[in-house]
Amino acid sequence: AANAFNLDSLLTIIQEHLPRMNLINMATALHRLAKLTFERDDILPSLWNNAVFQALLAVVRDMLESLVGETSPICQALSNIVWALVAMKIQDIPLFSAIGKLASQWVASFKPFELSSLLCAFAKCDKVMDSSRLIVA
Repeated sequence: AANAFNLDSLLTIIQEHLPRMNLINMATALHRLAKLTFERDDILPSLWNNAVFQALLAVVRDMLESLVGETSPICQALSNIVWALVAMKIQDIPLFSAIGKLASQWVASFKPFELSSLLCAFAKCDKVMDSSRLIVA
């Protein structure tokens, strides 16, 4: 669906599978949405207001918050999620905060490219939102 540049088809697939998705599936869904909308500011507002997209963000946020304290890192998923959020100009402070907490908890488990991707995406947050609001404990 993502290769055909059909946002509606991808959102339909996400809606059908969201109840069974794990974090890696959700990170992949966000990454594909970001690739479809990259540098397409004309379609971002409709995506932001889409009920399926909002549900996806809510489930990702809840899942990440539930992982705090877990010992099995999912570093690539975190890197992909942050990149996708920044690419789609998402301003979700609780979501970025949950990612930051997990990243600091799992920092020793990141591969170099995963960590650099994550840090680069966080560095670009100032273009998306007021980075002074992005405090990560």
